[in-house]
Amino acid sequence: MHLTDVAVRALKPPTSGQVDYWDSATRGFGVRVSQAGTKTFVAKVENQRVTIGRYPDVSLADARRKANGVKSETQPLERSSITFEQAYEKFKVEHIAKKRARTQYDYKRVLEKYFLLPFAKTRMVKITYEKITQITYKLADTPSEQAHSLAVARSFFKWCARLPRRYAPSPLDGLQLTIAKSRRRTLSDEEIAKVWAAAERQGYPHGIVVQLLLLTG
Repeated sequence: MHLTDVAVRALKPPTSGQVDYWDSATRGFGVRVSQAGTKTFVAKVENQRVTIGRYPDVSLADARRKANGVKSETQPLERSSITFEQAYEKFKVEHIAKKRARTQYDYKRVLEKYFLLPFAKTRMVKITYEKITQITYKLADTPSEQAHSLAVARSFFKWCARLPRRYAPSPLDGLQLTIAKSRRRTLSDEEIAKVWAAAERQGYPHGIVVQLLLLTG
C-alpha cells in the first residue's frame, strides 16, 4: 500500500500477532503493527528487517529518510571501503562499551595486541581466514590464548557482518573452536609458602578454606 500519514494513523491492530504493511512508493520500507496497536517503522535489507523507530515518535517522513539511509549504508561500495581500524572504533563504541568492565578489557586487549597493528589500514573485505590464522598460529604454544584470541576475533567479525553494518562477510564464519584442556601442574614449595602466607593474611573465611585445601592436597 502507499503509506501516508493518514494511512498509517488508520491502520488497525490485528486480532493476533503482528502484520507488516509495505510501502509501494519506497521499496523495502514499511510499518509493522502489533496486536497491542504499536506501530513500528522497519526497513528490509537483504531479507532482514531493521527497526527504524516507533510511530508517532518518529514521523513517516523521517522514517522513510532513515530507511533509505540504512539501505545505502549496506551497499557494496560502502562495505568495501571500511578498514579494520574504522570498524574497530565503531565496535568499541557500539558493542564493547555495553559490556562489563572485565569483558571490555579482555576484548580490547586481544584485538589491540594481536590484530589492530597488522590489519589497521586493511579493508575489511581483504581480511581472510588465512591472514587471521597466520597470526593465531604463532600462539600454538599457549593453546588457551590461541583459542581465546580466535573467539574474540570471531565475535568482532560476526558483529561487523550483521545488519545494518554489513562491512564484509565474516572470514571466521563457521569456525569451530577447540577448547584447550587444562594442564596438570603442582605448586612448588616456594609457591605454597606464598599462597599460605596470603591466605593467612586474608583470614576467615576464604583464607582458612585455602589453607585447608593446601593441607589436604
